[in-house]
Amino acid sequence: MTTIAIDQKYIDVLTSFGDANEMIEEVVRRYTLKRIRERISFLQSEIAAFEAKYGLPYEGFLERIGTDEAFSAHIHKMHPTWVLDLNRWEFDVYDLPLWLGRLKSISNS
Repeated sequence: MTTIAIDQKYIDVLTSFGDANEMIEEVVRRYTLKRIRERISFLQSEIAAFEAKYGLPYEGFLERIGTDEAFSAHIHKMHPTWVLDLNRWEFDVYDLPLWLGRLKSISNS
């Protein structure tokens, strides 16, 4: 557990409503869940945008770009900076399960 300094004026008010530690933990939990959901939404939006742009899910794109010469030539012509997209797309695809796991872990606590 980590100790966080909180201004005494907040502690004084919170203790008038009950256990300040429990209230602070609940507030932090809610805020953390809100931010995790925002991150998940952002990642899902980016992944969907890449899938729409390239017409395939990430795994399908990887397979085709490496095995289908016509597809690869088309992508190089239509999207010359596709490698930059691929780097971000890969990060998003691998990062999403991490955030989903965090959401599940904190939601269940």
